[in-house]
Amino acid sequence: MNKTTGILLCILLLSTALRFYRLGQIPEGFHADEAAFGYNAYSILKTGKDEYGELLPIIMKSFGDYKGTLYSYLSIPFIYMFGLTEFATRLPSALSGVLLVLLTFLFIQDLTKRDNLSLLAAGLSALMPMTILVSRESEPALLASDFVILGLIAILKWKNNGKLIWFFTAMISLSVSMVTYYIPRLFVPIIIPLLWYFKRNTWKGRWLIYLVVLYIFMIISVGYLTLNSSGARLGQVNIFTTDRVMLPLQEKFREDGVQQIGAKTARLFHNKISEYGRYLMHNYMQYFSFDYLFYEAGQPRREVIPSVGILYLIDLPFLLYGIYTVFHKRYRWGYFIISWLLITPALLSFASDETPNIHRYIINALPLSALIATGITEFSQGMRKVLGVKFILIGIGVFYVINFSFFTEEFFVHQPVHFPFYRGFAYKQLVTEIPKYYNSYSKIIVTKGNESPYIYFLFFSAYDPLKYQASGSHRDLDYQGFDKYVFVPYDCPSFNQSKDYNMISDKLHILLIRRGGCVLGVNDRLLETVSWRGGSEAFQIVNYQATPSSVLKTDSSL
Repeated sequence: MNKTTGILLCILLLSTALRFYRLGQIPEGFHADEAAFGYNAYSILKTGKDEYGELLPIIMKSFGDYKGTLYSYLSIPFIYMFGLTEFATRLPSALSGVLLVLLTFLFIQDLTKRDNLSLLAAGLSALMPMTILVSRESEPALLASDFVILGLIAILKWKNNGKLIWFFTAMISLSVSMVTYYIPRLFVPIIIPLLWYFKRNTWKGRWLIYLVVLYIFMIISVGYLTLNSSGARLGQVNIFTTDRVMLPLQEKFREDGVQQIGAKTARLFHNKISEYGRYLMHNYMQYFSFDYLFYEAGQPRREVIPSVGILYLIDLPFLLYGIYTVFHKRYRWGYFIISWLLITPALLSFASDETPNIHRYIINALPLSALIATGITEFSQGMRKVLGVKFILIGIGVFYVINFSFFTEEFFVHQPVHFPFYRGFAYKQLVTEIPKYYNSYSKIIVTKGNESPYIYFLFFSAYDPLKYQASGSHRDLDYQGFDKYVFVPYDCPSFNQSKDYNMISDKLHILLIRRGGCVLGVNDRLLETVSWRGGSEAFQIVNYQATPSSVLKTDSSL
């Protein structure tokens, strides 16, 4: 084993420890999307079908949109070994996070031919707050990023040795990435010609023909995925399908009218081009904001770690110096990396919700690691005559230890109690409490006030997928459900509303699951409360009690 391999193995062991330690508990709480990936894996394991009864699907329907099923398939062997648990469901993501570190090393090594830079980039990727966080959740975006990077590595290796096996590896990997998550469908058609542009002096003749074939294949794949149901998510989140631009624009027209500004003049200042352009620029710049990068990453809210961005504060000077070095020394590979870093937010800017988004941005972990590693390497080399390389590296290491220690304290101590209601924490306790009431009631009415409850009842009870499919797979549609569960669009369902959801008249056999904080009525008997991690009330478990005679007398006298 040579020195490079030994150091790389140590980095991979460190990244494994950071991603597997208390994986089932941290981040605390289990989001509905995670539960959906896990339960669909369990359903396919038991029946060969997803929750909707689709046989071995490539794309699965979930919460009104469509997701790639690959993550669920990869979860199956772990659920078979460990049961339907948070740990088993998150294992593919944790392994993807370790793989990202390895792929970062291999890609930077193929691109730059510099082992030290590649090792440092891999180490930074292993320690990066964003990669640690996303690796510890059931997240297909990370898995898709791995396939994108693997595809790019295959392209470089195919160019270096001419073996067609690498060409087909690139084709398969990039295609799988686009099926797994929707961001690669935008990213891959741009990154391939970008890579060619910076390698164009050596890619000519048959190499260019093969690359064109690969590119055409990718474009066809994107078109197919976008046109069928799996393109639904792109349609849901893009800025052209929301009112966030058009409603303010219409309001400006109304205000111009009040001020008696002519229509032509109004359109000169307020039009779709200018308003959409401003909105896109706003979204784009959020990905470069100090808050997002270094202070507290933005969205989705359930992912936020208090006082921690996607990078460490110590990364900032080295990131800037790395960018400076690329232009100063005219590193051609560095131009490609910087272009990658700038293009990704431009694509993500078209999303209207949850911006800036950690999941969608995870594909930029590699260029960030590469540029920060470049900054550290070049700074150390430039200062070696003044202070000595070892002294400089020790000093940098101390600062990273301080930053890393702060991150781990925030992540493992504060994050579990920081806005726990965004992560479905209380559902696990709620579902485990239901069995002691289950046989005493014929119907259980559940509020939809906190996320999508049906998937938690399926996941944490390991509900028989055959029974669920046979029930019609109603998920949590209003006034429908499965087994004894009926899901209603009220925070505080009451027995006076029973006529609204066509329940049986025997209220004594109905159990209500309400959102926390509901005011108890005359006929409400509070059996139990379920709390969030911080102690605030998450759910009330309520049954019916007869109206006291004293109250009846009071009412009759009015």
